[in-house]
Amino acid sequence: MGANASTQASATPASPSPDESKCPVDHKTREIWLQQGGSAGGPPHPHPISAGNATNEDKANPKLQRQLSNDREVSTIPRAYDGPTTPDTRSSIPSPYAASPAASHATPSNAESETGHDEATGNWIYPSERQFFEALIRKSNVPGSTQSAKELATSVASIIPIHNAVNEKAWQEILKWEKNSPSSDPGSSKCGGPRLYAFRGLGTESQFVSPRARLNGLMGYQLPFDRHDWVVERCGGERVEYVIDFYQGKTAAVNPPQGEGSGGIMGATGPGKLSFYLDVPPTTRLNVYVFGEGSAGELGLGPKNATDVVRPRLNTLLDADKVGVVDIAAGGMHAVALTQDGHVMTWGVNDNHALGRETAWDGGVREIADGDDDASEDESEDGELNPYESTPTAIPAESFEKSARIVQVTAGDSASFALTDKGFVYGWGTFVSNEANHGFYWNQSQNQVIEKQKKPMLIPGLENIVQISAGYNFCLALNSAGRVYSWGMSEQNQLGRRLLLGRQLSKAVKQDNLDKLYLCVGLVPGIVPFSARTKIVSVHAGSDHAFAIDHNGNTWAWGLNNFGQTGIKVGAGANGTTVIAPQKVSSLKGRNMKMIQGGTHHSIGIGHSGECLVWGRMDGAQMGLDLSTLPLDDPQIVVSERGKPRILLEATALPISGCSFVAAGSDHNVLITSEGKAYSWGFNAGYQCGQGSVDDDVVVATLIDGSAVRGKRLSWAGAGGQYSMLAGPCG
Repeated sequence: MGANASTQASATPASPSPDESKCPVDHKTREIWLQQGGSAGGPPHPHPISAGNATNEDKANPKLQRQLSNDREVSTIPRAYDGPTTPDTRSSIPSPYAASPAASHATPSNAESETGHDEATGNWIYPSERQFFEALIRKSNVPGSTQSAKELATSVASIIPIHNAVNEKAWQEILKWEKNSPSSDPGSSKCGGPRLYAFRGLGTESQFVSPRARLNGLMGYQLPFDRHDWVVERCGGERVEYVIDFYQGKTAAVNPPQGEGSGGIMGATGPGKLSFYLDVPPTTRLNVYVFGEGSAGELGLGPKNATDVVRPRLNTLLDADKVGVVDIAAGGMHAVALTQDGHVMTWGVNDNHALGRETAWDGGVREIADGDDDASEDESEDGELNPYESTPTAIPAESFEKSARIVQVTAGDSASFALTDKGFVYGWGTFVSNEANHGFYWNQSQNQVIEKQKKPMLIPGLENIVQISAGYNFCLALNSAGRVYSWGMSEQNQLGRRLLLGRQLSKAVKQDNLDKLYLCVGLVPGIVPFSARTKIVSVHAGSDHAFAIDHNGNTWAWGLNNFGQTGIKVGAGANGTTVIAPQKVSSLKGRNMKMIQGGTHHSIGIGHSGECLVWGRMDGAQMGLDLSTLPLDDPQIVVSERGKPRILLEATALPISGCSFVAAGSDHNVLITSEGKAYSWGFNAGYQCGQGSVDDDVVVATLIDGSAVRGKRLSWAGAGGQYSMLAGPCG
């Protein structure tokens, strides 16, 4: 539940203003590089200096005592333009960014025009030594002595080759990602391929650290020494932003974080010299495929399509080019998606406002529409679905702050949440207790419980959040310091913390209803207790249980454990058994887990080695294992009164290698391999395994082979109550 697309840091449009006094890597980076260069064994071989480029200003500056070149190198990076004088045919496309101002530098020796591009090639031009030096002066890096001025001038000549090489490598990496976009078409004759439109350097201030970099920092890596946002223009005028994190290191150092799908590249100035790493998380537009039970609109196929889809079907209402989904989350009977342009789209059941928008409808008559090659197997029901629920629709932008830039979404049973790049969390919908009590948030100052939140609201008390994960009726949030927050319902101890009532709270509620008291406290985010030395790097909410992975690779678990779904063996299998506070999962020691998902009574996870592990309830094909091959006398297997395998206490590997992503529904699972293939198993009465019209259970992990996904490279999976989704890069 609550699994979201592994796009890492989704790059969404911002509003940088092109500045011709800069080059694609901001001048602030060079100051940092100067410091690093000195600590990495000295600067590399200087860029050749033209002895004839001294100016009167140079000669008049007694501190400089060095001739700075005005020569500039033309990059290989094509430039996009605005205005009627642009040489590019895409200039007629309206731009969300400000028009390029005139260059503020003096005219260089290659006679670059004020448009800031090389007239012969149309490419960006790198700064000269003089421009580089002047930029440092403007940044208040004023030399205090003649000697420091000489050192600065000499360092400028050493840094320029590094600076230019970094830009070239970054552009080549971006081109690799752009190959996945049909609208980009790198190297084609259609438009000449993508071009760099704008850039901005955000530096090292904490508020500018990207969500992906924050997560990497929690896992023990150094934070990047700089961040730059590049806006790339594709054919047709579409503009997307790449967030580029710059990491430092040495040539012999261990590689910095380069998670699955990252664009990490490395360059160095020489043996033992300064080296650099670039992490370029792109906007990857996804094709979305759906299957399973869709009678409540959870498949997002619209009001006139089949309600039961037995094999994966491409959701054309989430077209990769027109919509551009980059992140998805599957809830119980609804789904949430984040688009490339920052919109949050929802579809499915809205009885408890999980969609965060108005969906009132008077009803209508349903018609049957044709499908794809697998559609003949699909089943339909009379009557038309609510078009406002069954059609993916964006939550109105005014529901969020104007400055809010969403980077991740997650979904529970009847609630949804969205994380911003500034570390704030929006939420809407409701949590439902075992007694069917509803509650979303408790406003302590007004002593008022918000039972159902109709549209997105900022969750008070959550700041600097880098990851969110929702379970059935609770949610987890991880902040940049490695602390975990939880809120929601707590009957199964899924919050992982004791709820302290206190006299003031009892007095405020003005009643003796303990259930109401606990509900109020649980609805306010609180810290899940871990030791001071434990830094959590990722959180994973199951149905009524949860997991956290720390910086040492240990896995912690808490919550409902009546089928051993937490992986904690003590007390597992007894009715009502729960794990009150986080405990280490011994069976996962040394497994170095990457992600974990939890169904109603079972769990599934993947280690960084690509190993897929399962544990918990197994009498409904949840494990994907042939139970007839398991020894009943194994102490790790709990059998039923009839002598049938019922619970698997020990995390056990599936016979599938190279696993990269998993999703757990109520009683079924979907797995993605590094080759982009999908497997499924478990309860299939609603066709949620996507295996066609087969028996109720898919016993062992089975390849999903439908015409829509055959030959496609998949990267993500989501699983709800009785439906599932797959996604992969378009193209």
